[in-house]
Amino acid sequence: MTLIASRRTRSHKVRRTISEILEQIDAIEYSVGLYQHKGNHAELARARQEFQTLRRHVDRLGNTIAKLDEPEKADDRGRSSC
Repeated sequence: MTLIASRRTRSHKVRRTISEILEQIDAIEYSVGLYQHKGNHAELARARQEFQTLRRHVDRLGNTIAKLDEPEKADDRGRSSC
């Protein structure tokens, strides 16, 4: 039962991170749009900041996905040695 709960928790983390990535993309698009329409360099700077945040979320997603099946692999090794 704990394996299923663990899988759900990890799946939730992945989905939450993907949602954060999509929100960052939307924020970047909005800032660039404002920059394009108004020529306000503050919006361009905001887009750069949002992009840096996006990169952190993508890195976190990569780490989360890389770790997704680590506990299951350890669990499988334990089963095969029995």
